[in-house]
Amino acid sequence: MNIERLIEQIKKDEGFTPVATWDNEQFSYGYGCKAPYEGAIISEEKAYILLNDEVLNAMKDFMDIYSDCQDNINDVRAEALCNLVFNIGKTKLLKFRKMNKAIRSNDWTTAAYEAMNSNWYKQVGKRAVRICKELASGEKG
Repeated sequence: MNIERLIEQIKKDEGFTPVATWDNEQFSYGYGCKAPYEGAIISEEKAYILLNDEVLNAMKDFMDIYSDCQDNINDVRAEALCNLVFNIGKTKLLKFRKMNKAIRSNDWTTAAYEAMNSNWYKQVGKRAVRICKELASGEKG
């Protein structure tokens, strides 16, 4: 997995917002990271540091969730799944039961289909489309 490429992709997906605003379930700022309160302000430098920490946490969660099937997951799929963990969190990703079952069976077409058959896919837009294509193909999209 290429952490620099993952961070750059998340930066592009999230965009930079210096002032905390409501983002679906929490106040977020920087590059899509949880803010302490509405209106909190973060510099781009501090946002990048926070993003790095959050990406490392997402990678740990990815490793925990998929520890039993790492051999089936190439770097592109690993980055796509880490991006998904970053976006929705470990708890919600664990609820993608059919997708996770397909991943464990090395059935990437079904895994992508199950991700597409979710509320997340309908809410996220281009990011979700790209992640699902990467899951299905194993190639950078």
